[in-house]
Amino acid sequence: MLDVLTEIKGAEDTADKIEADAQLNAKKLIKSTEEKADVEIQNAVKKAKTIEEDIIKRKEDEGRREAEIILKSAEEECKKIKEIQDDKIEKAVSLVIERIVNGYGNS
Repeated sequence: MLDVLTEIKGAEDTADKIEADAQLNAKKLIKSTEEKADVEIQNAVKKAKTIEEDIIKRKEDEGRREAEIILKSAEEECKKIKEIQDDKIEKAVSLVIERIVNGYGNS
């Protein structure tokens, strides 16, 4: 009877050891998985930041190009307006001179 009890005790001890080892392995696996997940999250964040920076740079470049086009167009419009004004000023001066000359000539 003692042999049977010894065997049962041995089996229980073995089962306890297997359970303890399984729990230890599970904890190690969980820790390893969490560490890998942290690394993956960090990599994903870095990749997202890189993508974000690329998008921002492209949009800034597009904005600069559009601004240059708008500025160039505005400069051309200003030049045209100035030319129109210069032409009108010349016509006004010619008209005033003509009236002065004709006005004094008719007196």
